[in-house]
Amino acid sequence: MPTLPAMYRPLIILGLLGAFTAQGRQAGTEMLRPDQPEPPAHLLTDINLLGGEYGDETAPIPNDSLTQSLTGLHARAHRAGLEFLVENAFSYNSIHHPAPDKPGTQLWYLLHAHANYRLIQAPWNRETWLKLELSGSTALTGKTWRGGNMNDAIGLTGDTHTDIFGERIFFLPEIALLQTFNRGKSALVAGIVNQTNYFDTNSYANSSFGQFCASPFVNNQVIPMADSNLGLIFQHQFHDQWYAMLGGNFTGCPQNASPLKHTDGKNFNILAELAWVHDSGAVKLTPFMARTNELPDGEERKNLHTVAGIALNVEQQLGGSPWKAFCRAGWSDSTRDNLCGAAVQWSGGFVCSQPLQQLGVCEEGEANQFGIALAVTRPDDGSMAEGRARNKKEVVMECHYNISVTPWFLIQPSLLWISNPAGRDDTGNASVFRLQTILTF
Repeated sequence: MPTLPAMYRPLIILGLLGAFTAQGRQAGTEMLRPDQPEPPAHLLTDINLLGGEYGDETAPIPNDSLTQSLTGLHARAHRAGLEFLVENAFSYNSIHHPAPDKPGTQLWYLLHAHANYRLIQAPWNRETWLKLELSGSTALTGKTWRGGNMNDAIGLTGDTHTDIFGERIFFLPEIALLQTFNRGKSALVAGIVNQTNYFDTNSYANSSFGQFCASPFVNNQVIPMADSNLGLIFQHQFHDQWYAMLGGNFTGCPQNASPLKHTDGKNFNILAELAWVHDSGAVKLTPFMARTNELPDGEERKNLHTVAGIALNVEQQLGGSPWKAFCRAGWSDSTRDNLCGAAVQWSGGFVCSQPLQQLGVCEEGEANQFGIALAVTRPDDGSMAEGRARNKKEVVMECHYNISVTPWFLIQPSLLWISNPAGRDDTGNASVFRLQTILTF
């Protein structure tokens, strides 16, 4: 199993020591009561921090002993200035029409952990936070191990499962400091930054742990976002319903490597976002540009090339109904050197909360939901396999149904259908039946 880069170890140790030291010490602001007004910078708080609440109290088994322990642990940690979330998933995948040399049945373990620790709290809502994030996946059977990355079996432009990285890969997408100022209405994030935590976020399609799994539904692949790289983001909420962000990352460092050793300064991106957030939805506009001089492994580097474009992200609850809709659209001015594999992409879908309860079949927890989404992608030329027609679009459809059992245990069956996958020349249309069990602590 690969070890974490040496530069990360002291930071992780310091963060954990600080968290344990904070236990039992009264620090930080108390959680808001329902009748309290939202703070001036509540939009930035929602983006940057996790909060102290835990679980879904409407689950069929809402108050077992483990839930009670976890609820108390999260509340005590929050009072001490520590927020954390640990997500585990066991993912069974049955692939119809995989590539000839790839297994049709694959079993994976996925991990995502996120922790924020308040280092300093000063008057006027000025706070300094340490932000740590860990992601990874490992194959659980020998056949899956030999098959390599899940996406290799199909050849989608992005990933059929965005959190399956390889047969045994664990890395740190983010180790950063968050500094708030201007009464909390402005913030600066700097360090090893995971841009996907801040840009292009969506309430209904943003995580494979309980939402959609394929890459087009987690983030717009046209936006050249990076993690595990040095960067910074400046945020400002200038109105109760409006905020703006500007940030940039170096993009030359691969995951599971030290950016201090793999950053040449020639590959970078600049992202901006203007967002309007209202009671039942949000609209976000993201212009971007990136500079790159990299080619696939084994080829010489070429002259620097600039890619620019714009993306739109919309989410909306449909009146007083249980249905919500989301849509993403992105366009790049180039058909090559798009960091995340797409030159043009559109995706959209619907989510329905407690569908069986709405039909009068049975009572359900609030975490129960049905989702269906469709994405159409014009792949970047570098993502196309030899023999694939450049004028054909890649189409992905995914549907899922969440079944909550306890606040920490969720079952999610889903079906993924792919037409004209661009990344291999030996696959045609394919489908994946997926069953995930998700444990959240």
